[in-house]
Amino acid sequence: MIFLLKHLLEETRNGFTLLAGRAKGFGGKIKSALIFKSFLISAVSLTRPTFFGFEVFMQNILSIQNNPQNYPLTAVFPEQKQPLVLIAESDAAQRTELKTLLDLYGVRVLEAADGEEVIDLTVRECPNLILINAELPRLDGYEAARLIRNIKSFDRMPIIFLSAETDRVFRKRAFAVGADSFHIAPLDIDRLDPILENFLFRAINTAKI
Repeated sequence: MIFLLKHLLEETRNGFTLLAGRAKGFGGKIKSALIFKSFLISAVSLTRPTFFGFEVFMQNILSIQNNPQNYPLTAVFPEQKQPLVLIAESDAAQRTELKTLLDLYGVRVLEAADGEEVIDLTVRECPNLILINAELPRLDGYEAARLIRNIKSFDRMPIIFLSAETDRVFRKRAFAVGADSFHIAPLDIDRLDPILENFLFRAINTAKI
């Protein structure tokens, strides 16, 4: 396993450098060191016995590296205008994977491991978008979203539901409490990209944050 990690790190380092160099053209906010550090952290945390999480992460990174035209990284913001995304996910490995992908877009990230923490961070930090797993401890994602929607200042905040459940009843339940979109977890880069474009970047371009 250690040999494989070293090999993957070596093979992808140049790709990350190229990706970071390309991003610099949009404002210089994504540095190769940041990307590589994020990759290293995720590689270590996602290397689990099933190896599934790490494989998915590598597929995401290779997708960006091999098809850069599909990921223009146009959402690289000046520091004072970096949008804030709240990740609500009880699985630490999945939080790290999602945060690493969001880092590529130059956004700030908050992390919550349970529903009560989601409410607290939302009220205190006012994120621009919430990615919330329906199956959260202490207070599930449905109830957390319902409570957030009951706060007038957050009634239009984009809330994107993530769930391992595929049955339509879960999708309907999410929309009933105010979800803007519903996706099967875990997210990959091909599904995250349009989510950010449709629910975050367009809104940021038309309003001050």
